[in-house]
Amino acid sequence: MTLRLVADRARHNCTELQILVAQDDEREIAAHIRRCERCGESTRAFVSPAEVLGSLAFVEPSRGLRRELFKRAPRRRVFGML
Repeated sequence: MTLRLVADRARHNCTELQILVAQDDEREIAAHIRRCERCGESTRAFVSPAEVLGSLAFVEPSRGLRRELFKRAPRRRVFGML
């Protein structure tokens, strides 16, 4: 996933990456991104999903939603005893 994002974002700034993307060799693209300073800068510019999700404020669900989420499953009657 990150490989494609960096390739799409950085290929306009790096001629070698643009050539590798045209050849569609993912191993070569990954190796290039690891060793190229310009492509590495593009990689570091992405924010990790953990950072994004960790920064969200906690929102308590409404009473109706909470009831729907945590309601018990209906009990089944076994041979008419329960």
